[in-house]
Amino acid sequence: AAEFLGGVAAGFAALAGTEKSFCFDYAAKSQSWGTGFELEMLFTMALCGIVLAAGTSNDAPNQYFGFAIGCTVVAGALACGGFDQGSFNPAVTVGMNIANYANGNATQNPSVGAWFVFTLAPFVGGALAAGVFRGTRRNEFEEEAFETEELSAQLDVQASS
Repeated sequence: AAEFLGGVAAGFAALAGTEKSFCFDYAAKSQSWGTGFELEMLFTMALCGIVLAAGTSNDAPNQYFGFAIGCTVVAGALACGGFDQGSFNPAVTVGMNIANYANGNATQNPSVGAWFVFTLAPFVGGALAAGVFRGTRRNEFEEEAFETEELSAQLDVQASS
C-alpha cells in the first residue's frame, strides 16, 4: 500500500511540476493488449530477477548490483520503446493514471484493458522471477532451512533446561 501511495504522490508531483500528464495505455502505441501484457510481464520478470540475483543472493558481495539493475531498466525501456510504454511497476501505473484522471487537460484516459495490462502483468512477471530465483538458488533456501531448524533445536534445549 505504501508503494502505491508513493506512486500516486509522485504522479501528482509530476503533474504539479509540469502541468502535463500521460497515462499507461497500450492503445497509445497502437498495439494489442497481448503485446503490452507480454512485454510488461517479461521485462518486469527481468527487472525483478536482477534485483533478486544481484541484490539479495548469498553470493559474495556484489558492488555492481545498482549498475546491473539500471542497465536492465534501460534495456527494457529501449526494447519496449516502440511497442509498449514500459511501466514495469504497478505502483507507477496507478500513480500516473490517477494523476492523469485529475488533469483536466488530459488528452487521453486509460482504458479498462490498460489498467488490467499495466497492473496485472508486473505482478505475474514478479511471481515468475521469484519462481526462477528460487529454482536456481535452491541450495541457499535449503541451507537457510537447515540453519533455522538447528537454531530452533538449540532454543528448545535452552528452554527445557
